[in-house]
Parts: sequence; C-alpha cells; structure tokens
Amino acid sequence: MSEQFTRTELYDLVWANPMSRIAARFGMSDVALKKHCARALIPVPPRGHWAKLLAGKRTFRPKLPDRPAGMDEIAIGARHYPYARWSESEILGPLPDPPTFD
Repeated sequence: MSEQFTRTELYDLVWANPMSRIAARFGMSDVALKKHCARALIPVPPRGHWAKLLAGKRTFRPKLPDRPAGMDEIAIGARHYPYARWSESEILGPLPDPPTFD
C-alpha cells in the first residue's frame, strides 16, 4: 500500500530522519526514495549529514524550490498505478471521442 505526501511533507520527513530509515518504512531502498525526491525536485541531505549533526557540526538545509507543474502529491511505497481504481469495463470499453480544437 502506498502513502500520499505533499512535497512539503516529504521534504520535512527526509530532513528529519536518515533516508535509510524512511525507506525501510516504505519497503524500498534509500536510492529509490532519493529518486522519488529527485523527480519531485525535493532536496535531500547529502552524505555525511547525520554524522555531522551527531558531531555537533553545523549543516545546511536548502529551501524547498517551487513545485513543478502538476506536482501536488507524491505516492511513496507500493507501486502506484493510477488505473488501479478503474473498472474492467472502463479499461476494456470503447475509447472516448478525440478532442476537437478551434
């Protein structure tokens, strides 16, 4: 099952905990989670960020950039198929009329 996040929620989550810990929660690798963040233009902590925090050193947290067009929510976790909610008749039924433009 997947979970839906806004970009801000996911940004706050990846800056609050190590990627490996968050990724394990969703049953994926930290690399896969980082790819989700990259597609949504969400900056993630660099390597060594958590070690620097433990050592008491200062770290830099970049601001969340403006969202890409149409990027409101991100589905993380099990594979997300937008057609999974469609009925069999909608999937196998006739195609809709093509759009017409003036």
